Amino acid sequence: MKNLQTLLDLSKYYTLIAVNIFNVIILLLILNAAAWLAIQIYKAFEPSYDLEALQQVYPNMTKADIALLLNETWQRPWQYEPWVSFKERPRTGKFVNISEAGFRHSYRKNLNLNSPGLNIYVFGGSTIFGYGVDDAATIPSHLQKHLAIRYPKKQINVFNFGRAYYYSTQEVALLIQLLHHNHKPAIAIFIDGLNEGQIAPKYSQAMSVMFTAYNYQHYNLLNHFAQTTTLMRVLRKIMVITTPHRQVLNPTQGYQEYLRNKEIITLLSVKYNFIPYFFIQPVPGYHNNFLVHKFSPKSPLWTLDLNKRMQLLDKTVNSKNSFSITNLLQNYPSQPFVDDVHYTAAVCNLIATAIAQKIHLP
Repeated sequence: MKNLQTLLDLSKYYTLIAVNIFNVIILLLILNAAAWLAIQIYKAFEPSYDLEALQQVYPNMTKADIALLLNETWQRPWQYEPWVSFKERPRTGKFVNISEAGFRHSYRKNLNLNSPGLNIYVFGGSTIFGYGVDDAATIPSHLQKHLAIRYPKKQINVFNFGRAYYYSTQEVALLIQLLHHNHKPAIAIFIDGLNEGQIAPKYSQAMSVMFTAYNYQHYNLLNHFAQTTTLMRVLRKIMVITTPHRQVLNPTQGYQEYLRNKEIITLLSVKYNFIPYFFIQPVPGYHNNFLVHKFSPKSPLWTLDLNKRMQLLDKTVNSKNSFSITNLLQNYPSQPFVDDVHYTAAVCNLIATAIAQKIHLP
């Protein structure tokens, strides 16, 4: 009887514990759902974008179209890809269209990597991808137009391989991946500066946590999931807990890494018979008065390190196949950015024009 009573007591305790755990899980799920709903309501009534101000840089677009363009740009835009860490997620929209092959379409929607003609690959970060502008207004798209006019007898295909956060090291990896799959350009253009100097590609730390958790400490996988739930994101926002910015190399190290990547690309161009061009891009506050502008953060992230890095990168130009276009905004008369760093359609055209004047087709 005593053993039976003990078993009954244990059963009661087990039931009580199980019910409490179940209730806690249900409560967390309810709170997480409530947090998600609260975010959706907040977004509905408090748009992320100042559409009134943005209409000044999108003069021919309605507020609805501006909001749609920005949503198509930023809504779940990335996915994992081997060797390069991540890429722009293939998607189709009114303004933003990404191919399965990983490039953004221009005003020409029928391009593929096997299209006949002279293929030009353009590499860079989100400013080259064209965050905040439609397919036809990106730098590679404008470049396509300018080169088609300049070389009317040539079939020219410009491919936009700009991707968010990419810098020269990732661009080398992407170029090698394309060559590995027998996609060889006639010309490869690299437009860099803003994202240079990263210690590792963005999301590397998160991927490292997931790898360690998956292989060695499975409980960390659950912890990582818990930390990324909507509820935890809301709590961090309420408690003003911020995540650290990406770590960057010091300017000299960033400059040296860029030089090494440039050398690798040059060696690849000899081996695979394509022409490389390198451009150092305009950035806020360097050779222009736009360190603080209409859409810049209240406390700009641009530090003295960025200026030092840009000064060093400017020293890499040789006026043969490497150029600095950092001064294009020096006397620019109007707002050049649609947010803190991404160019307006007019500036994309200005940059494309400068590039078209520097390169020579075989």
